[in-house]
Order: sequence, then structure tokens, then C-alpha cells
Amino acid sequence: MAVDDGGDLVLAADAAGGALAELGAQLGLDLLGAHRFLLVSGGGAPARTRNAALPSPGDRRGARRRGKRAGPVDHGVTEAGAPSPRQPGKPTRGGRAGRNRHGVGPAGRAGQGRYLRILCESIGRYRIVVVPPSNPFTPGQSPRFLAGRTAERRRIQDRLARVATYGELGGPLLVFHAPRGLGKTSLLRAAEAEAATLGFVSVWVACARDQQLLPELAQRVRGSLARHDALGDSGRTTRLEGLTVELGVPGARVQAALGRRDQPPATAPILAVEELLSEAAGLVRAHSGAGLVVFLDELHAADAGELAVLLNAWQNLDGAGRPTPLSIVTAGLPVTPEAITRAATFGERSTFVPLDLLADTDARTALVRTAEVEGVAWTDEALDLVTAEAHGHPYLLQLLGNTTWDAAAPSRGATLTSDDVRRGVPHAQTQLAAMHRARWGAATPTERAFLAAMAAVGDGNVTRAEIAAGMGRDSRGISDPRERLIEKGVIEPVGHGLVRFTLPGFGAYVRGLDEA
Repeated sequence: MAVDDGGDLVLAADAAGGALAELGAQLGLDLLGAHRFLLVSGGGAPARTRNAALPSPGDRRGARRRGKRAGPVDHGVTEAGAPSPRQPGKPTRGGRAGRNRHGVGPAGRAGQGRYLRILCESIGRYRIVVVPPSNPFTPGQSPRFLAGRTAERRRIQDRLARVATYGELGGPLLVFHAPRGLGKTSLLRAAEAEAATLGFVSVWVACARDQQLLPELAQRVRGSLARHDALGDSGRTTRLEGLTVELGVPGARVQAALGRRDQPPATAPILAVEELLSEAAGLVRAHSGAGLVVFLDELHAADAGELAVLLNAWQNLDGAGRPTPLSIVTAGLPVTPEAITRAATFGERSTFVPLDLLADTDARTALVRTAEVEGVAWTDEALDLVTAEAHGHPYLLQLLGNTTWDAAAPSRGATLTSDDVRRGVPHAQTQLAAMHRARWGAATPTERAFLAAMAAVGDGNVTRAEIAAGMGRDSRGISDPRERLIEKGVIEPVGHGLVRFTLPGFGAYVRGLDEA
């Protein structure tokens, strides 16, 4: 064993007997313990170099996941773990059983030891490079572990159970609403994954101001059915294609008229949406699926006319009395309930569920469970600091976990400390300040005056009267900036006549602008 020019420890085949113990001693690691490492071919051109990641002991789920597909087996190791009959260093083509394409053996000490020994005996020289745990925190993306939200997930589960059991609509439209960063999309994505395990075909549409909802919905429905081989015979397929076309370019012209409040919604697009959803849900059921579930994210951004069509179609399906194995789950900003009610008065019968900040216990659980994925723990003091800094805000929780991890650069088995948190906080504050600047920069002069008056009162709940007094206006004269700021997700209503900032620290940021 030696250290090469790149600083990597090199394992030679003729030293295989005591190499693992010697290498472990030099690295200060138990190579057959809970460490992940790569074995990289020491010879050959870089283009031919192959990596093999060894699973940690007990990582049986990961071993199964990595073992689903087997293609070329490199390093002269067969899928069974025995030396390859080919020449060392040349790839062996394998089938689909046994190990992954790098020939990684089963998890556990015995499996790793056998695999390393075979590699040493079969090939010659290898660099063994310890792989540090990767940062598992994902600010701005769905978390690896969704903490809390038990009641909200149970609501979705109840809807899906009703559809799967009785083959009927899953109740009224389910609408989760909250400011940005509180985990609405993450909740829907978790529900989408769970629905798939129950046999549902899912359709996902993210609404946008510059995108027509109904044509996008039609295309996504057909795409989902095609991916699940649920389009059926040519007659039903042709029918579904016809519905897609009806909601396409011709439907765009219809939607322009729907935006006019002095005209009632046209019946053609409503009927088309009814038949689209009914046909699609029936096809799923006919192909032994549980049903169809449609997830609509950012629903507040949908065009009012298109939203009216969707609501009317849903009401007609509910009143038709025929089995339709379908559920629609949506999410949007706090203005979503008002947007739905404005689009159709009967929309008020939808089920509106606000998402609040996470409780401290749920926040701590999210931090602990996420770090556990990489074999890393937290001290109680570190957990206290992060939860206090995050204020129950899911995005900030992930951000602080991310910056703490980067500051610590932990190895497997390490523990994140309060010092790691303190070193990471400035980086989180930099990101947060950028978000504050973006929100302030997007505000109009009137909206800035509203925010300044609100920040002057404090960081908690602020009354309408306090804001009006700070702006020197009558309380009725602040309605427009208030509604626009709620729609932008900068503030949120928290009771009759009360609002608060949605992003922690924004009030202090605004007050700092006055001081500057």
C-alpha cells in the first residue's frame, strides 16, 4: 500500500491479506463498518475508470434499490461476486439479476469484506477514496423527510380511500393554502407518491399566469394515462384525443370570453372538462387502477374563467350520480379561497385547509430524520438553536440545516453542534437577505408604505387600524395594497383585521432600511 501523487491510498493485490486492516488504521476508519467509500481503478485511461459505491451495513433498502438494474459489470467482478472469467479490468456484460452494474455485493460486513477481497485478488491496483456524506438538506425543494402535516395528510388519505373503495368522487375540492415556503408543494408531492403506491394514476399541473389551465390539464391527463398504459382501445383513445383538441386552440378563444364578468360561462368547455375527467377516471378503473387523482399546484395563479369552468365541471360530476373514481387536491397562496369563491359562488363549499408553521417538535424531528439518512446526529443545543432561528418555517429549517451541514462538513457518525450552527447562520442570513430585497424590490410605492407602517409596529400580528394610522389613511383606504401584498405572499391574514409578515426577519429588514 502506498500514497500516490494525488494523495489517494493505493491498495495492491499482492498485499490483499492485511491490506484492509492497514488501510483502516491509516484512515482511522473501520472499513467494514458504517462508511461509504469508492474503489477506483488505479490503471487505465480516465475514460475507462469505473466507480463502485459500497452500501453501508444495514442499508438493505438502498442495496435493493441499487440492485434493480444490472448492466455491465466492471472491475472483472461477476454479478455473483466471483472473479470474472474475462481479463481483469475489462467489463463483463451481465443480465438483470443479482447485483448492480458495478457488482456491489449485499449490505453488511460480510458482503463488503467479500467484495473488497475479490476486487483486490482480481484486479491489481485500486485507489480507495472515502466518500463524505452528502448534504441531505434541500432548501427550495421537497424535503427528504416531511415532518408534521399529519392531519393534512390524513385528509388526503381519506379522500383517496373513498375513491379506491367506492369508485366515486373523493368529496369536494380540497384546497390547501399558505404563504410561500410553508410546504404546500411538498405536501402535494408526498401525497402524489402515496397515491401511486395505492394504485392511483396521478396528474400534476402547476398553474401559472401565462399558461392556460384547461389545455395543460387535458395534455397532462392524456400523458399520465399513456405512461400507465391506461388509454385502452382505439375508440376510447380517439374520444380522449378529441376532448384534448376541444380544450386546445379552439378552447383558448372560448376562454377569452370567459374572462368577461358580464357573460356566463359557456357550456362547451364545461362539458368537455366533465367528459375528460370522467373518461380518464373510468379508463384507470377499467385497467385495474384505484382511480385518478389530479394535483393542481399554485391554483391562485389560474385564470378566473378557466377556474370557473373547472368548478362547474366538478359540480356537475358530483350531481350526476354516476360513479367517477376521481379526486382533485390543490394548493395555493392565502388568496386562493377568495379566488375560488369569486370564480364560482358555490366554490365556497370547497374544503379549505390552511397550513401553519411547524411546531418545535416537528421541526426537530425534520432535522434529526434528515441527518440520519447520512448517519449524522445533532446535539440538543444545536437543535434548539436551529428551531429558534427558523421559527417553524419549513423553508428556513431546510436552509439552516443546509448551512449548518456545510459549515461542519461532517463524516458519518459525526454530530452537528451549536458551533456548527453559529458558523452556518451568516450564510443562511445572506440568502434570507436576498429574498427580503427581492420582495421589497417588487413592491410598489404604496405597498412599501404599507410594509413600512406594518414593520414599525413590530414583527408579530398587526392590526388594520395600526397600519392605517402609520400610513395616515382611513382603514378602508389600505384595502388595495393589503390585497396585493397578500396575493404576492409577502403578508398573510391571521384573523379578523390582522396580518403578519410571511418570511421571518422581513420586518427587521424594512426597519433597517429606514435606519440606513
